[in-house]
Order: sequence, then structure tokens, then C-alpha cells
Amino acid sequence: MMDEGVVTKKVFSIWLRRYSDSGENGGEIVFGGIDQEHFTGAHTYVDAEGPHNTFKINSFFVGKIDTKVCSKGCKVLVDSGSTYIRGPPNLIVKINKQIGIAADCSNYDKLSEVISFTIAAKTFTLTPRDYIERKNGKCKSVFADATTDLWQLGTPFIRAFHTVWNYQTPGIVKVGFAKSK
Repeated sequence: MMDEGVVTKKVFSIWLRRYSDSGENGGEIVFGGIDQEHFTGAHTYVDAEGPHNTFKINSFFVGKIDTKVCSKGCKVLVDSGSTYIRGPPNLIVKINKQIGIAADCSNYDKLSEVISFTIAAKTFTLTPRDYIERKNGKCKSVFADATTDLWQLGTPFIRAFHTVWNYQTPGIVKVGFAKSK
């Protein structure tokens, strides 16, 4: 598309509809720009590196408890092909235990824990609406074991945060996040 002149800016963005009781899905990938209708506020950008555009998260909170797992920085990537948020198995077990969702959703309305990541000195918070998948009267957490050392922020994160990949500056990739509408 760049070679054909269809896209002039080296940017693409992804917006995914947030989980809803209606089961409505959908989203949009914009090549060459950003659709202002899909987010609020400004994007927070972080420099990414390597073939997978990895960057660091600097803290990870479950509720008000700092897990201290990423206090020295954890490598992370945004994975639009993953339906989960993946992390180290030992931490994922703790997260899912603390969340404590019942498979039959009977305690969904009582969930209050938020999950927060710090990226580029800004806190990005997920609520139960973001990290619990509800389908056909069944509930499950979207936190799952990673098979690599990298954290993977999959579609649950992208649903909560409009995501931009900016390749405008040669040799530098910036990944940006803003609260989705």
C-alpha cells in the first residue's frame, strides 16, 4: 500500500469493540492513520524495539497490590492475534486466584479488583469488564500462561486501549495507547 501510494503515513491503528453483554463484536484497523472516533484523550507512546516491537512495563498491580514482578521492567508486546493477556505462569496463577471469578458468573457483579500496568510512566487499568470474558452464561479470566519470557497484551488490552504503531521516524517504532470508546 505504501509503494502504491494508497497509504502515505507509516502508521496503523487498531480499535476493537469492548466486551458487552449483547455479544456485539467488531473493530477497525486503519492503515495510514488514526480514527479519532475510537478513543478519548491523547495516546501515550513508548519506543519499541526488535522484530516484535517489544517495550517494557514497569509495574503490574492487582488491585492496590504491586506484584513487584516488573519493578525492573518486563518485556512486553502487543499481540492482536491473541485472545488473552499472557504472562509468567506463576504470576498468572496468582492473578486468577485473586480475581476469583466463578465459572457460572455468579460473582461477576461483586468483582472489584482492577489490574493495572505502568507503561511509559502512565497507568493503564483494566476492569472486570475488560479481563473477564462472558459467553453463554459462563465466565473466565483472560489471563493465561505465556510460552515465552515476553508478556503479551492481546485483544482484551486492545479492546480497552486503542493501539497505534507509528513507523514515521526511520529506525524508530513507537507504540501508543489511549482509552477506547
